[in-house]
Amino acid sequence: MKIIVSPEIESVCPSFVGACVEASVVNTQYCQKLWDEIEELGRRYKQELTTESLKDMSGIAATRKVYRSCGKDPSRYRPASEALIRRLLQGKELYQRDTLVDLVNLASIAYGYSIGGFDADKFQGDTLTLGVGKAGEPYEGIGRGTINIEGLPVYRDQIGGVGTPTSDNERTKMEMNPSPNAYAFGDTQTAITITSALVDMMSEDELIGVVAHECGHIACRHMLYHTLAQIIANASGMFEALAKLAVPIHYALMYWQRKSELSCDRAAAYIVGPKATASMLARLAGGPKSITSELNLEELAEQADLYDAFCKNGLWNKTLQTYAVMDQDHPFTSVRVREMLKWVESEDYQNMIKNHPVCPHCHKAIDASWKFCQHCGHKL
Repeated sequence: MKIIVSPEIESVCPSFVGACVEASVVNTQYCQKLWDEIEELGRRYKQELTTESLKDMSGIAATRKVYRSCGKDPSRYRPASEALIRRLLQGKELYQRDTLVDLVNLASIAYGYSIGGFDADKFQGDTLTLGVGKAGEPYEGIGRGTINIEGLPVYRDQIGGVGTPTSDNERTKMEMNPSPNAYAFGDTQTAITITSALVDMMSEDELIGVVAHECGHIACRHMLYHTLAQIIANASGMFEALAKLAVPIHYALMYWQRKSELSCDRAAAYIVGPKATASMLARLAGGPKSITSELNLEELAEQADLYDAFCKNGLWNKTLQTYAVMDQDHPFTSVRVREMLKWVESEDYQNMIKNHPVCPHCHKAIDASWKFCQHCGHKL
Protein backbone atom coordinates (compact mmCIF):
# COMPACT_ATOMS: atom_id res chain seq x y z
CA MET A 1 0.00 0.00 0.00
CA LYS A 2 1.39 3.39 -1.03
CA ILE A 3 0.80 6.33 1.34
CA ILE A 4 0.79 9.93 0.06
CA VAL A 5 0.73 13.01 2.30
CA SER A 6 -1.00 15.87 0.47
CA PRO A 7 0.40 19.43 0.35
CA GLU A 8 -2.58 20.69 2.40
CA ILE A 9 -1.49 18.45 5.30
CA GLU A 10 2.18 19.34 4.86
CA SER A 11 1.28 23.03 5.06
CA VAL A 12 -0.37 22.69 8.50
CA CYS A 13 1.89 19.92 9.79
CA PRO A 14 5.30 20.14 8.07
CA SER A 15 6.89 17.72 10.55
CA PHE A 16 4.23 14.99 10.06
CA VAL A 17 5.54 11.45 10.53
CA GLY A 18 3.30 8.45 9.87
CA ALA A 19 3.61 4.68 9.94
CA CYS A 20 1.65 1.92 8.21
CA VAL A 21 1.68 -1.69 9.35
CA GLU A 22 0.30 -4.35 7.00
CA ALA A 23 -0.24 -7.88 8.30
CA SER A 24 -2.19 -11.04 7.64
CA VAL A 25 -3.68 -12.07 10.98
CA VAL A 26 -6.18 -14.40 12.55
CA ASN A 27 -8.66 -12.43 14.63
CA THR A 28 -10.31 -13.67 17.81
CA GLN A 29 -13.40 -12.59 19.68
CA TYR A 30 -11.66 -11.71 22.96
CA CYS A 31 -8.20 -11.52 24.55
CA GLN A 32 -8.04 -11.34 28.35
CA LYS A 33 -4.36 -10.24 28.49
CA LEU A 34 -5.14 -7.32 26.19
CA TRP A 35 -8.01 -6.21 28.41
CA ASP A 36 -5.81 -6.55 31.49
CA GLU A 37 -3.49 -3.96 29.88
CA ILE A 38 -6.40 -1.66 29.05
CA GLU A 39 -7.69 -1.84 32.63
CA GLU A 40 -4.20 -1.21 34.04
CA LEU A 41 -3.83 1.88 31.83
CA GLY A 42 -7.24 3.05 32.99
CA ARG A 43 -6.22 2.79 36.65
CA ARG A 44 -2.95 4.63 35.99
CA TYR A 45 -4.60 7.43 34.02
CA LYS A 46 -7.16 8.00 36.78
CA GLN A 47 -4.28 8.72 39.14
CA GLU A 48 -2.30 10.89 36.73
CA LEU A 49 -4.80 12.69 34.47
CA THR A 50 -8.00 14.69 34.43
CA THR A 51 -10.33 15.32 31.49
CA GLU A 52 -8.52 18.66 31.04
CA SER A 53 -4.91 17.62 31.55
CA LEU A 54 -5.20 14.70 29.11
CA LYS A 55 -5.30 17.32 26.33
CA ASP A 56 -1.62 17.98 27.11
CA MET A 57 -0.57 14.43 26.20
CA SER A 58 1.83 14.87 23.27
CA GLY A 59 -0.17 12.78 20.78
CA ILE A 60 -3.50 14.37 21.68
CA ALA A 61 -2.06 17.90 21.80
CA ALA A 62 -0.48 17.45 18.35
CA THR A 63 -3.73 16.15 16.86
CA ARG A 64 -5.79 18.96 18.38
CA LYS A 65 -3.30 21.51 16.99
CA VAL A 66 -3.70 20.11 13.47
CA TYR A 67 -7.51 20.12 13.86
CA ARG A 68 -7.45 23.83 14.72
CA SER A 69 -5.07 24.55 11.83
CA CYS A 70 -7.49 22.82 9.46
CA GLY A 71 -10.43 24.81 10.87
CA LYS A 72 -12.00 22.08 13.02
CA ASP A 73 -12.97 22.47 16.69
CA PRO A 74 -11.21 19.57 18.54
CA SER A 75 -13.57 19.88 21.50
CA ARG A 76 -16.58 19.23 19.27
CA TYR A 77 -14.95 16.60 17.05
CA ARG A 78 -12.61 14.93 19.51
CA PRO A 79 -9.81 12.66 18.33
CA ALA A 80 -10.68 9.03 19.06
CA SER A 81 -7.73 8.60 21.45
CA GLU A 82 -8.94 11.53 23.57
CA ALA A 83 -12.53 10.23 23.55
CA LEU A 84 -11.39 6.76 24.68
CA ILE A 85 -9.26 8.10 27.56
CA ARG A 86 -12.06 10.44 28.64
CA ARG A 87 -14.36 7.41 28.97
CA LEU A 88 -11.81 5.71 31.21
CA LEU A 89 -11.41 8.83 33.39
CA GLN A 90 -15.20 9.13 33.70
CA GLY A 91 -15.45 5.52 34.90
CA LYS A 92 -17.24 4.33 31.77
CA GLU A 93 -16.48 0.97 30.22
CA LEU A 94 -14.96 0.79 26.75
CA TYR A 95 -16.88 -1.09 24.10
CA GLN A 96 -15.47 -4.59 23.55
CA ARG A 97 -15.51 -5.52 19.86
CA ASP A 98 -12.89 -8.12 18.94
CA THR A 99 -9.16 -8.55 19.47
CA LEU A 100 -8.01 -6.48 16.47
CA VAL A 101 -10.29 -3.53 17.19
CA ASP A 102 -9.48 -3.71 20.92
CA LEU A 103 -5.75 -3.77 20.09
CA VAL A 104 -6.02 -0.62 17.97
CA ASN A 105 -7.91 1.06 20.82
CA LEU A 106 -5.21 0.03 23.31
CA ALA A 107 -2.48 1.54 21.12
CA SER A 108 -4.48 4.78 20.76
CA ILE A 109 -4.95 4.97 24.54
CA ALA A 110 -1.32 4.18 25.33
CA TYR A 111 0.27 6.70 22.95
CA GLY A 112 -2.41 9.36 22.52
CA TYR A 113 -2.41 9.17 18.73
CA SER A 114 -5.66 8.09 17.07
CA ILE A 115 -4.65 4.92 15.24
CA GLY A 116 -6.80 3.63 12.41
CA GLY A 117 -7.42 -0.07 11.82
CA PHE A 118 -8.74 -1.17 8.43
CA ASP A 119 -9.59 -4.27 6.45
CA ALA A 120 -7.18 -3.80 3.53
CA ASP A 121 -9.30 -6.06 1.31
CA LYS A 122 -11.95 -3.34 1.36
CA PHE A 123 -9.66 -0.61 0.02
CA GLN A 124 -10.22 0.50 -3.55
CA GLY A 125 -6.90 0.86 -5.37
CA ASP A 126 -3.38 0.57 -3.96
CA THR A 127 -2.89 4.12 -2.63
CA LEU A 128 -4.05 6.02 0.45
CA THR A 129 -3.79 9.82 0.41
CA LEU A 130 -3.85 11.87 3.61
CA GLY A 131 -5.70 15.13 2.97
CA VAL A 132 -8.31 17.40 4.54
CA GLY A 133 -12.06 16.81 4.41
CA LYS A 134 -14.14 18.98 2.08
CA ALA A 135 -17.53 20.58 2.65
CA GLY A 136 -20.31 18.12 1.86
CA GLU A 137 -17.91 15.19 1.40
CA PRO A 138 -19.82 11.94 2.13
CA TYR A 139 -18.46 9.97 5.07
CA GLU A 140 -20.14 7.37 7.26
CA GLY A 141 -18.45 6.93 10.62
CA ILE A 142 -18.56 3.54 12.31
CA GLY A 143 -21.76 3.40 14.35
CA ARG A 144 -22.25 7.16 13.95
CA GLY A 145 -23.97 7.55 10.61
CA THR A 146 -23.03 10.41 8.31
CA ILE A 147 -20.57 12.83 9.92
CA ASN A 148 -19.23 16.20 8.78
CA ILE A 149 -15.53 15.71 7.98
CA GLU A 150 -14.97 19.21 6.60
CA GLY A 151 -11.64 20.34 8.09
CA LEU A 152 -10.74 16.89 9.46
CA PRO A 153 -7.57 15.10 8.36
CA VAL A 154 -8.77 12.15 6.28
CA TYR A 155 -7.21 9.20 4.52
CA ARG A 156 -8.82 8.49 1.14
CA ASP A 157 -8.60 5.54 -1.19
CA GLN A 158 -9.67 5.56 -4.82
CA ILE A 159 -13.35 6.24 -4.12
CA GLY A 160 -13.39 8.26 -0.90
CA GLY A 161 -12.57 8.63 2.77
CA VAL A 162 -11.60 5.58 4.82
CA GLY A 163 -10.41 7.03 8.11
CA THR A 164 -10.09 10.19 10.22
CA PRO A 165 -8.59 10.63 13.72
CA THR A 166 -12.18 11.03 14.97
CA SER A 167 -13.78 7.97 13.36
CA ASP A 168 -12.92 5.32 10.80
CA ASN A 169 -15.32 4.67 7.94
CA GLU A 170 -18.02 1.99 7.97
CA ARG A 171 -16.95 0.89 4.48
CA THR A 172 -13.44 -0.28 5.42
CA LYS A 173 -13.86 -1.29 9.05
CA MET A 174 -12.42 -4.49 10.50
CA GLU A 175 -15.06 -7.02 11.44
CA MET A 176 -15.32 -10.34 13.15
CA ASN A 177 -18.91 -11.45 12.92
CA PRO A 178 -19.70 -15.15 13.34
CA SER A 179 -23.39 -14.44 12.72
CA PRO A 180 -24.84 -14.76 9.21
CA ASN A 181 -25.77 -11.27 8.10
CA ALA A 182 -25.76 -8.87 5.16
CA TYR A 183 -26.43 -5.16 4.97
CA ALA A 184 -26.08 -2.19 2.65
CA PHE A 185 -24.76 1.16 3.86
CA GLY A 186 -23.95 4.61 2.53
CA ASP A 187 -26.09 7.06 0.62
CA THR A 188 -24.22 8.75 -2.20
CA GLN A 189 -21.44 6.15 -1.95
CA THR A 190 -22.86 2.71 -1.23
CA ALA A 191 -21.53 -0.75 -0.46
CA ILE A 192 -22.82 -4.15 0.64
CA THR A 193 -21.31 -6.25 3.43
CA ILE A 194 -21.90 -10.00 3.60
CA THR A 195 -20.39 -11.92 6.52
CA SER A 196 -18.42 -15.09 5.88
CA ALA A 197 -20.89 -17.05 7.98
CA LEU A 198 -23.67 -16.13 5.56
CA VAL A 199 -21.57 -17.14 2.55
CA ASP A 200 -20.90 -20.52 4.16
CA MET A 201 -24.54 -21.29 4.90
CA MET A 202 -26.20 -20.11 1.66
CA SER A 203 -26.52 -21.76 -1.74
CA GLU A 204 -25.45 -19.80 -4.82
CA ASP A 205 -29.05 -18.83 -5.70
CA GLU A 206 -29.74 -17.80 -2.12
CA LEU A 207 -26.62 -15.60 -2.06
CA ILE A 208 -27.71 -13.96 -5.31
CA GLY A 209 -31.06 -13.33 -3.65
CA VAL A 210 -29.33 -11.72 -0.66
CA VAL A 211 -27.37 -9.40 -2.96
CA ALA A 212 -30.54 -8.57 -4.92
CA HIS A 213 -32.34 -7.74 -1.65
CA GLU A 214 -29.54 -5.39 -0.56
CA CYS A 215 -29.41 -3.83 -4.04
CA GLY A 216 -33.11 -3.10 -3.54
CA HIS A 217 -32.22 -1.04 -0.45
CA ILE A 218 -29.63 0.86 -2.49
CA ALA A 219 -31.99 1.45 -5.44
CA CYS A 220 -34.69 2.77 -3.08
CA ARG A 221 -32.17 4.76 -1.00
CA HIS A 222 -33.39 3.17 2.22
CA MET A 223 -30.07 3.47 4.08
CA LEU A 224 -30.54 7.16 4.87
CA TYR A 225 -33.63 6.41 6.96
CA HIS A 226 -32.16 3.21 8.41
CA THR A 227 -29.24 5.31 9.66
CA LEU A 228 -31.61 7.96 11.01
CA ALA A 229 -33.45 5.31 13.04
CA GLN A 230 -30.12 4.09 14.45
CA ILE A 231 -28.95 7.58 15.32
CA ILE A 232 -32.21 8.38 17.14
CA ALA A 233 -32.02 5.11 19.06
CA ASN A 234 -28.40 5.76 20.10
CA ALA A 235 -28.96 9.42 20.96
CA SER A 236 -32.11 8.76 22.96
CA GLY A 237 -30.14 6.33 25.10
CA MET A 238 -27.67 9.10 25.93
CA PHE A 239 -30.04 12.00 26.60
CA GLU A 240 -33.09 11.38 28.77
CA ALA A 241 -34.92 14.50 27.55
CA LEU A 242 -34.40 13.49 23.93
CA ALA A 243 -35.61 9.96 24.63
CA LYS A 244 -39.18 11.09 25.38
CA LEU A 245 -39.35 13.21 22.23
CA ALA A 246 -37.74 10.56 20.03
CA VAL A 247 -39.94 7.59 20.98
CA PRO A 248 -42.78 8.18 18.46
CA ILE A 249 -40.28 9.05 15.70
CA HIS A 250 -38.24 5.96 16.47
CA TYR A 251 -41.23 3.60 16.32
CA ALA A 252 -42.50 5.24 13.14
CA LEU A 253 -39.10 4.69 11.52
CA MET A 254 -38.99 1.07 12.71
CA TYR A 255 -42.45 0.49 11.18
CA TRP A 256 -41.22 2.03 7.93
CA GLN A 257 -38.08 -0.12 8.03
CA ARG A 258 -40.13 -3.31 8.32
CA LYS A 259 -42.08 -2.24 5.24
CA SER A 260 -38.85 -1.45 3.39
CA GLU A 261 -37.73 -5.06 3.90
CA LEU A 262 -40.88 -6.25 2.11
CA SER A 263 -40.05 -3.99 -0.83
CA CYS A 264 -36.56 -5.45 -1.12
CA ASP A 265 -37.84 -9.03 -0.88
CA ARG A 266 -39.58 -8.22 -4.17
CA ALA A 267 -36.22 -7.38 -5.73
CA ALA A 268 -34.89 -10.77 -4.62
CA ALA A 269 -38.01 -12.58 -5.91
CA TYR A 270 -37.67 -10.92 -9.31
CA ILE A 271 -34.00 -11.93 -9.65
CA VAL A 272 -33.97 -15.49 -8.24
CA GLY A 273 -37.67 -16.39 -8.03
CA PRO A 274 -40.06 -16.94 -5.11
CA LYS A 275 -38.77 -20.41 -4.18
CA ALA A 276 -35.14 -19.34 -3.76
CA THR A 277 -36.22 -16.14 -1.99
CA ALA A 278 -38.35 -18.05 0.51
CA SER A 279 -35.49 -20.48 1.09
CA MET A 280 -33.13 -17.54 1.67
CA LEU A 281 -35.51 -15.98 4.21
CA ALA A 282 -36.01 -19.26 6.05
CA ARG A 283 -32.25 -19.83 6.16
CA LEU A 284 -31.73 -16.37 7.64
CA ALA A 285 -34.31 -17.20 10.29
CA GLY A 286 -32.13 -20.12 11.37
CA GLY A 287 -33.50 -22.95 9.28
CA PRO A 288 -31.01 -25.70 8.30
CA LYS A 289 -30.66 -26.89 4.69
CA SER A 290 -32.51 -30.10 5.51
CA ILE A 291 -35.62 -28.01 6.20
CA THR A 292 -35.30 -25.08 3.82
CA SER A 293 -34.69 -27.32 0.81
CA GLU A 294 -38.16 -28.87 1.34
CA LEU A 295 -40.11 -25.68 2.06
CA ASN A 296 -43.84 -25.64 1.36
CA LEU A 297 -44.37 -21.98 0.49
CA GLU A 298 -48.15 -22.09 0.87
CA GLU A 299 -47.98 -23.57 4.37
CA LEU A 300 -45.33 -21.09 5.41
CA ALA A 301 -47.46 -18.20 4.14
CA GLU A 302 -50.50 -19.67 5.93
CA GLN A 303 -48.67 -19.18 9.24
CA ALA A 304 -48.84 -15.44 8.58
CA ASP A 305 -52.59 -15.67 7.98
CA LEU A 306 -53.06 -17.53 11.28
CA TYR A 307 -50.92 -14.91 13.00
CA ASP A 308 -53.08 -12.10 11.57
CA ALA A 309 -56.27 -13.90 12.61
CA PHE A 310 -54.92 -14.24 16.16
CA CYS A 311 -54.08 -10.52 16.29
CA LYS A 312 -57.57 -9.56 15.15
CA ASN A 313 -59.17 -11.71 17.84
CA GLY A 314 -59.51 -9.10 20.56
CA LEU A 315 -57.83 -5.91 21.69
CA TRP A 316 -55.47 -7.72 24.08
CA ASN A 317 -54.07 -9.91 21.31
CA LYS A 318 -53.59 -6.87 19.10
CA THR A 319 -51.78 -5.07 21.91
CA LEU A 320 -49.45 -8.02 22.46
CA GLN A 321 -48.73 -8.19 18.71
CA THR A 322 -47.89 -4.49 18.56
CA TYR A 323 -45.59 -4.78 21.56
CA ALA A 324 -43.86 -7.84 20.08
CA VAL A 325 -42.88 -6.16 16.81
CA MET A 326 -42.54 -2.46 17.70
CA ASP A 327 -38.74 -2.69 18.13
CA GLN A 328 -38.13 -5.15 15.30
CA ASP A 329 -36.48 -3.93 12.11
CA HIS A 330 -37.58 -6.99 10.07
CA PRO A 331 -41.04 -8.60 9.79
CA PHE A 332 -41.56 -12.24 10.75
CA THR A 333 -40.37 -14.70 8.10
CA SER A 334 -43.83 -16.08 7.38
CA VAL A 335 -45.17 -12.55 6.81
CA ARG A 336 -42.33 -11.79 4.42
CA VAL A 337 -42.95 -14.97 2.43
CA ARG A 338 -46.71 -14.32 2.23
CA GLU A 339 -46.26 -10.74 1.03
CA MET A 340 -43.67 -11.85 -1.51
CA LEU A 341 -46.01 -14.55 -2.88
CA LYS A 342 -48.85 -12.03 -3.13
CA TRP A 343 -46.63 -9.76 -5.18
CA VAL A 344 -45.52 -12.45 -7.66
CA GLU A 345 -49.21 -13.00 -8.42
CA SER A 346 -49.82 -9.29 -9.00
CA GLU A 347 -50.26 -7.52 -12.30
CA ASP A 348 -47.14 -5.45 -11.67
CA TYR A 349 -44.98 -8.56 -11.43
CA GLN A 350 -46.57 -10.16 -14.48
CA ASN A 351 -45.90 -7.02 -16.51
CA MET A 352 -42.27 -7.07 -15.44
CA ILE A 353 -41.94 -10.70 -16.52
CA LYS A 354 -43.47 -9.91 -19.92
CA ASN A 355 -41.02 -7.09 -20.51
CA HIS A 356 -38.04 -9.03 -19.14
CA PRO A 357 -38.83 -12.77 -19.50
CA VAL A 358 -37.28 -15.29 -17.13
CA CYS A 359 -37.27 -19.07 -17.00
CA PRO A 360 -40.14 -20.36 -14.81
CA HIS A 361 -37.84 -23.11 -13.46
CA CYS A 362 -34.49 -21.44 -12.68
CA HIS A 363 -35.80 -17.87 -12.92
CA LYS A 364 -32.82 -16.64 -14.93
CA ALA A 365 -33.17 -14.24 -17.85
CA ILE A 366 -34.06 -15.86 -21.15
CA ASP A 367 -34.55 -14.82 -24.75
CA ALA A 368 -38.06 -14.96 -26.16
CA SER A 369 -36.80 -17.05 -29.11
CA TRP A 370 -35.49 -19.89 -26.90
CA LYS A 371 -37.41 -23.19 -26.86
CA PHE A 372 -35.30 -24.51 -24.00
CA CYS A 373 -33.69 -22.59 -21.16
CA GLN A 374 -29.98 -22.40 -21.89
CA HIS A 375 -29.30 -22.14 -18.16
CA CYS A 376 -31.16 -25.13 -16.71
CA GLY A 377 -32.27 -27.03 -19.85
CA HIS A 378 -36.01 -27.06 -19.09
CA LYS A 379 -38.48 -26.72 -21.92
CA LEU A 380 -40.03 -23.26 -22.12
